[in-house]
Amino acid sequence: MQVDGTSSIGLVRANNQDRFAIIKHPTLKNLTGCVVCDGVGGSNAGEVAASIAVEEFVKHFNEITDVSKLNNLEEWVRLTLGEINQKIYDLAHSSEEFEGMSTTMVAAIISEYGTLYLNIGDSRVYLVDHEDILRQVSRDHSLVFDMVMKGSITSSEAKTHPLRNAVTNALGIYKKVRIDLNEIKLPYKQLLLCTDGLHGYVEEDKITEVLNNPHLNVRQRVIALVNEAEKVGGPDNITLVVVDRDSQGG
Repeated sequence: MQVDGTSSIGLVRANNQDRFAIIKHPTLKNLTGCVVCDGVGGSNAGEVAASIAVEEFVKHFNEITDVSKLNNLEEWVRLTLGEINQKIYDLAHSSEEFEGMSTTMVAAIISEYGTLYLNIGDSRVYLVDHEDILRQVSRDHSLVFDMVMKGSITSSEAKTHPLRNAVTNALGIYKKVRIDLNEIKLPYKQLLLCTDGLHGYVEEDKITEVLNNPHLNVRQRVIALVNEAEKVGGPDNITLVVVDRDSQGG
């Protein structure tokens, strides 16, 4: 298995409010974590929220001791995300500088017992199945996604809707966090975790083409996806992690 990722400021934004991490557990050799966050908030508040979320996720991940079954990881996720949410929420409500800050989060935890993914907000988790088909496995916590589910607008209309960036859930918004946490039961070849700086501007057909390109290694796929987002103007920060289960290496 090989895992790689990157974060780009894009071509328009003045600062990068995205953060990500790839974590190989220091002692549990079959345990790997990936996390991607997209900060929300004025000035530098969004990047503060995203930084707290990723740093705390990494810290707690490295402290995991018991993974004798997938339920251990599920319990760890709920406890850890509750603590991270509380930390961001408290800071956002104790300082005018950070008022209203929050962050999306998607993460994947790959273990010998299976793969878990979690989602809070509108960053996404995709998989590439054994027929090389790209499938979104996370559900966006966003206003336009809810409107599509209700039939108010089409998926095509959602891409250009004026409220397409409005999230309905994020770390730090509410005192009690709402997490989508599931096991990936479909066999997969690759995982893609990304912010809306990628999925909001690059068509899924193009993402699929890059991920399935046999001439690109994992690092080259990561860079190629950033390039695709920049080709259409790079209007937002672009952050992604690619997991390739079939590649040999670390």
